[in-house]
Amino acid sequence: ESKIPHVSASQIQLFRDCPMKWYREYVLKIRSPSTPNQQLGKDVHDFLEAYLLTGAKPTSEILAGAITLSGIHLLPVPKTLDMLVEASVEEIGIASSPVKIKGFIDLLHTHREHGYPVIVDHKTSSSRRWMKKPDQLIQNVQMIVYSKFVLDLNPEHNEVEIAHVY
Repeated sequence: ESKIPHVSASQIQLFRDCPMKWYREYVLKIRSPSTPNQQLGKDVHDFLEAYLLTGAKPTSEILAGAITLSGIHLLPVPKTLDMLVEASVEEIGIASSPVKIKGFIDLLHTHREHGYPVIVDHKTSSSRRWMKKPDQLIQNVQMIVYSKFVLDLNPEHNEVEIAHVY
């Protein structure tokens, strides 16, 4: 029996990148404090979530609000499409792994013209060099897991669009 009831796609990616860091954070429970950039990313994410749920735009007087406003045009207008914000990815099994995967999709909506599901993940970055390229996005563990989950729930579709919005 597994001692870890579930993992997130982010945990899998961290394990792939650095097994020792994963072990330290998720087995030993030694978490590094958030950096200022990580907190800024969380604040931007919170503003985007609030915008998608309520239509409320943040003020540009604080940095996280200004960053949010600079990219808000890349998202669908709230309440104009069927959309789920912070859609829960229930525990899903992958192959014969005893550990299930859980997570939250930042935004899930239906493509306006073609009707297939669209998965959007909000990202912030201090530099363009850290932004994922299309070939990296296709191999991104988080997006692969979320795509499998969405396609399993929507067997009438054989494709899903994935996007990181920076």
